[in-house]
Amino acid sequence: MLVLQRYVKEGVRVGDDLLVTVLEINAEEGSVRLGFLAPDSTRILREEIWNKNQVEKADATDKT
Repeated sequence: MLVLQRYVKEGVRVGDDLLVTVLEINAEEGSVRLGFLAPDSTRILREEIWNKNQVEKADATDKT
């Protein structure tokens, strides 16, 4: 795992097509707002949604 420190309005490039920018840091809540700039063909999901999709795929495969 790569760990980086970024400040508000600073970003990280992932490959040639994805830019992740820190939009807001809320230390009180322990949260960070991120912005993603990527081609429309790039699917971006929150991890919990991705995990849910993986479980549903596995369940569908088990039922066949």
